Amino acid sequence: MRKGRFQNPETMTKEQKLQAAFMKAAHRLKKDRMEFLFKEISQREFMMLERIIGHESEPSKGIFVSELAQHLQVSTPAVSRMLKSLEDQTYIRREIDPNDRRNTMIFVTERGMEVLERQEDLLDEMMGNVVRKMGFEKMEELIRLWTILADHIEEEIEERKHV
Repeated sequence: MRKGRFQNPETMTKEQKLQAAFMKAAHRLKKDRMEFLFKEISQREFMMLERIIGHESEPSKGIFVSELAQHLQVSTPAVSRMLKSLEDQTYIRREIDPNDRRNTMIFVTERGMEVLERQEDLLDEMMGNVVRKMGFEKMEELIRLWTILADHIEEEIEERKHV
């Protein structure tokens, strides 16, 4: 008998049914479903701008491309390609580090701040509506359980890396 996720539900164990239901729910929430919310910038560009802003404790500090790559867990060349789009739209600017000319620093421009704020407002409105519909208690419980789930998944991934 086939053990895959797509077997007949009547022959599945309770654990297999839970796994299938979880995968179905997770698939419904994958990032592509949220993409329609991102009108002016992509979801990836939004996340990158947020990371740059979140790093800037002082607006004049900026972030190194290598640091950004490390935070986003992608290669430096991949980050550079993503930054090109933001730079072409004048949402960021790059500057050579005066202390080490081999490094490039990234800063969010005023235009970048404006688009980021508009996007954050849209997401805040949507998520506020979701939280109100779900209810605060249920939402707190969901976050608590989701955090436990994420911990277990990360633990399982780490264990499998060493096999």
